Amino acid sequence: MTMLMSTAIIVLLCIIQLTSIYGYPSNQDLQEGAVRHRRWKRDAIVSFRTRPSNQTAALGDTVILHCAAHEQSDLTVTWYKGGKALTPPFTRTIFVLFNNDLLVIANRDNADRYTCELKRGNARISADAWITIRSEMKFVEAPVDATVQFGDSHVFRCSAAGADRITWSKDGQAPGSFIDGERVLQNRGDLVLTSVTLTDTGRYTCTAGRDRDGHTVEAKATLVVDVDIDGVCGRPFHATGPDGFITGGTEVEQGAFPWQAMLWDIRPTRNRFFCSGSLINKRWVITAAHCIRELGLTEQDFIVRLGKHTSVRGVLEANERSYIVEEIIVHPDFNGDTYDSDVALLRLAPPEVTFTEYILPICLPEIPEARRLIRSGNIGTVTGWGAQEEGGGTSEKLMKVSVPVVSLRRCRDAHPQYARDISQNMFCAGRREGGRDACEGDSGGPFAAFDNGRWHLLGVVSWGDGCALRGKYGVYTRLHRFRGWIMEHTEEQGRSLSSNTPGNRVRNRNVLWDMPDDAFSEVHRGTGYALVHVV
Repeated sequence: MTMLMSTAIIVLLCIIQLTSIYGYPSNQDLQEGAVRHRRWKRDAIVSFRTRPSNQTAALGDTVILHCAAHEQSDLTVTWYKGGKALTPPFTRTIFVLFNNDLLVIANRDNADRYTCELKRGNARISADAWITIRSEMKFVEAPVDATVQFGDSHVFRCSAAGADRITWSKDGQAPGSFIDGERVLQNRGDLVLTSVTLTDTGRYTCTAGRDRDGHTVEAKATLVVDVDIDGVCGRPFHATGPDGFITGGTEVEQGAFPWQAMLWDIRPTRNRFFCSGSLINKRWVITAAHCIRELGLTEQDFIVRLGKHTSVRGVLEANERSYIVEEIIVHPDFNGDTYDSDVALLRLAPPEVTFTEYILPICLPEIPEARRLIRSGNIGTVTGWGAQEEGGGTSEKLMKVSVPVVSLRRCRDAHPQYARDISQNMFCAGRREGGRDACEGDSGGPFAAFDNGRWHLLGVVSWGDGCALRGKYGVYTRLHRFRGWIMEHTEEQGRSLSSNTPGNRVRNRNVLWDMPDDAFSEVHRGTGYALVHVV
């Protein structure tokens, strides 16, 4: 025990000695020691699981700004608007939800910067988000429903404040399906239809859009196309004048003569075009009587093809439409020997012809107007797929030739052997030097005059003594002499056709094929322009 006490005394003396040398520790020394001790503990950590993101809203929209930390314990969430803390009581348009998200009703005052602050102990982090009010796009001009006459122009107006772009659709179809940059085009926001056709009927939608947020607004309008025959006849969309000189002719632009009808023999042994005609309304085509009689055709033997440009067999063109013939009416006075009264009507079976930019009727002028246009020296245009030279093959493309009308006296003098056959129901056209004329295959086609912005049907290609020969002329049916008969049948008012009227109807007659061979040779040596005359 004495030994233990001696040891304790020695230790105590050492402590006293050290204290006298270094002194007692200060409070600062004690605090620093505490800090050094705490550094061994883990610092508080806070991080975002969900950050608030910028929002663009329309006035009155509800906007939710999300904000959450990975660890929720001992976490304090504080929202700031424009740097000012949002604390209860909240306004009627800003609320902190139970899950610490922020609900904002978008209005002008609430368009601001919002900050979410997360705090745990001494650790804190924050993130900003902006709420901006979407500027409203409003239509300054919007399209309205319209009814437009066929062939007229129309503009759908469309402009919107705040829009970066305007696009159009029709019946849900993309603009490329109907805007061609020529007949239908977009000028800024407006949709311009330069010449309205029945295919333009439909529901149009103007869509105004903004690039930065993809926001769009729409306005719709319906277009109805009204067809007035008097308004559309003789007015092609692909306009062409009467100049241009078929034999000695030039190829026409597609759609330049949209009334041109092609008569196509559908019998298996034939299967080719044989004559032309002219569309005068939605149900009727005018052609030459000899085209029907000399082939002994019935309604079941051929079809009428409209909108055609090529005569090549087996080619179905995008713009063409074919129609069954419901009825054939040959003029009762038609003379197969002299070709007097060489005119026939073809009634097309339903449905009615749909007018397009490639299928339109030609005008049938009143008698005084026709007499004025058919005076000697006036120019007319003939169109068809006939031979381009006598004895040559038919043309693969629709051709035109312009020729002047000549007097009946000059015509009779030029054809002395047929002088007695050239009647008042005919007229002649051509040039003394020859070189330009209709020819085989052009029969039934139109002789038309361009006057006051319209084409008028004056004649039907009937016959000629050769093709484009010097000193010879083509002979045409003078249609105004038959205008009453034509209107009687085609106006559909009080129409009564007598099946026993001589020569009035052609039904299952076999005129040409009952002829002996020498009779057919005589027909070929004659003057008709029907394709069947070509050997």
